[in-house]
Amino acid sequence: MVSDNVWAGRYFDSSEVLVAPTGSGTVYYVDGNNGNDSWNGRYATRQGGTDGPFKTIGKAIDRYSDRVVGGNTFKIKAGIYRERIDIGNVKGNESENTRFTIGSYGDGEVII
Repeated sequence: MVSDNVWAGRYFDSSEVLVAPTGSGTVYYVDGNNGNDSWNGRYATRQGGTDGPFKTIGKAIDRYSDRVVGGNTFKIKAGIYRERIDIGNVKGNESENTRFTIGSYGDGEVII
C-alpha cells in the first residue's frame, strides 16, 4: 500500500500547492471492477466496442506512456488496486507543459 502521494515521479508533502497542468490533454479512466485492459480508457463506463475504462492503472499508464502530454489526466475509480505502478517511462519533464495528473472518481478512496 502506498501511503505517500506521487506527482510526476516524485514524492511530495500533501501540504504542497499543486498547479493544474496546462495544455489540451486527454482524460483516461481506470475501473478495477468493470474495466478491461483491451479497451481504450477514454470513457468512465463501457460504451461498446473497445470504448470503456481500463482495468488496471499500470496498463493505462503503459498504453499511453509515449503519448502523455501536458494536461493529460488519469482518473482512477474508487477501489483497491493490488499492482505495482511505474511511471518512470512516461515521457516529459518537470515543465508545466508536460505534467500530467493522476486523480480519482467515484465514491470512496483509491487504495494502491
